[in-house]
Amino acid sequence: LEATVRTFNPLISACAESREWQEALGFLAEMDGSQIRPDTMTCNRLISVCDSWELALCLAAEEMKARHIAADEATLVTLLSSCAQGKQWALAMHLFDSGLSGVA
Repeated sequence: LEATVRTFNPLISACAESREWQEALGFLAEMDGSQIRPDTMTCNRLISVCDSWELALCLAAEEMKARHIAADEATLVTLLSSCAQGKQWALAMHLFDSGLSGVA
C-alpha cells in the first residue's frame, strides 16, 4: 500500500486528539521525505495540534505560504481557537477582521 496525503491526514488527526504535536510534525517531515504534498486539510490538522498560538500562526503564515497551500475557513477558525486558548484576543480580532487575507 502506497502512502498518500489521505493516509497521513488521519494519523495527524490522531496526534491532534492526543495533543502530540511533535509526532504530528514528524509525520509532516515523513511526507516531505516521501514527496507527498500536504493539502489544506493536512495543514489545518497540524495547526490544531500545536501547543502554542505562536507555532500555530507560524505554520499558517509561513509553512502554508511556502508550500503554496491555500487557507480556508477551517484554517481561520482553527487559528482563532488557538489565539483564544492563548488569550491573544487582539490577534484573534485582527485575524477575524482581516479574514483569510491575514492567514496565508
